[in-house]
Amino acid sequence: MNTHRKVILALVALLAVIVGGLTALEKLDRDEPPPRATIITNVDTLDRSPDADKAITVPAEAVDQAADALSGDVPAALPLDSEDADHTGQRDETPPDVAQDKLDDNAEALAENRETTDALPTAGASGGVPGCATAFVRNQSARRGVRPTVQVLHYTVSPNRPGRSDVNGITAYFNGSGSQASSHFVIDAEGNCNYIVPIEAKAWTQGGGNPWAVSYEIIATGRESAYLAAPGYRKLRSVMRWVSRRTGIPMRRGKISGCSPSQSGNVQHADGGTCWGGHHDIGPFSLAAVLRQVQGSDCSGKCARARSLRARHSATHAELRRRSCAPADRTRSQRCRFLHRRHTALHAAAKRAGVKLR
Repeated sequence: MNTHRKVILALVALLAVIVGGLTALEKLDRDEPPPRATIITNVDTLDRSPDADKAITVPAEAVDQAADALSGDVPAALPLDSEDADHTGQRDETPPDVAQDKLDDNAEALAENRETTDALPTAGASGGVPGCATAFVRNQSARRGVRPTVQVLHYTVSPNRPGRSDVNGITAYFNGSGSQASSHFVIDAEGNCNYIVPIEAKAWTQGGGNPWAVSYEIIATGRESAYLAAPGYRKLRSVMRWVSRRTGIPMRRGKISGCSPSQSGNVQHADGGTCWGGHHDIGPFSLAAVLRQVQGSDCSGKCARARSLRARHSATHAELRRRSCAPADRTRSQRCRFLHRRHTALHAAAKRAGVKLR
């Protein structure tokens, strides 16, 4: 009897220890703060916007995702590696691994830019960009009289998320001083756009190229079939054209030599080499294919005249063939005679305009 009693008492004591341990663990769990669901970040705090300072609420997961992606903590698509994907610390415009003569050349080019061009007018600087939400971040600095001459394409190495949480996540991360990085615009595949650094100021996106650039971070991992989906391309195209009109940067392929642009226009991060951080984006996407989407074939003046003449000439030829019109001196059809006259008139107009119809 005594033996059974001792066994029972031992089991009761063991059960008490287990219950006490579970209670203690439960208390510890209650004492720990719950995982963050959202992050509230204040933007427009530099008073560059006519709007009052405002807060954006972002899913914590989106901010963490942005931080991991932009700091190179997630696997990157080839040809990027983790160092390539690290977009932090891009405020430094004199990277230590760049030859001093390149940095000196860049400094001279910047001085020449200040002397020979007008800085962007600050009037209207905070007026916003059509189709983009204004959310100016802290990570920016003055251009000090340098006028930007290139628009630079990047991507975030982070996936597109439904709605605005992806662009807001990047915005929140760029609003923190720890990243030492930012961009002028963030755009996702759905066409959501945040305007986060005034184009009159420098964003911290590509090291030695910062003074020259208006920069775009596109939400993408590098593994997508295309740089952007159609809605995103429409937004990128409209914003880049707005910036082109505002800055005078032409909508053409730009060129970089050393640290500095040798031809104004549109470029990718990789074009700046080590001076711009040694990154390969927008690879593996084709820059030529992207520029065909955003630059399009809009034209005016002689270009528009040439397009109109060629289109009318082609349509006239097509109708002449469809109607099996006889040569002008033998046709009896009234419509065919009219088409021949129009054909002759189009050739005469093209000659006067210096346009080749074929």
